[in-house]
Amino acid sequence: MRSVEIRLLTRNLSRELIAMREWLDRAGFEPSQFTYNANRNGSEVLVHVTFTMEREAATFAESFCGVLVTPAG
Repeated sequence: MRSVEIRLLTRNLSRELIAMREWLDRAGFEPSQFTYNANRNGSEVLVHVTFTMEREAATFAESFCGVLVTPAG
């Protein structure tokens, strides 16, 4: 499994999440996990999207300027 981390500004969160969902639907990719957490001052959100297939994670990361990471646990 591989995860993608994407850092977003909170003010863009809704728009970006919609774009990600639409992209995933078009690509036919189904992440196994999709979470996000705001930073302490609430100005940024770190989105984690986990895929079972490495190729899907890499393609998603490239499309949304994300970084590939190995999920914990």
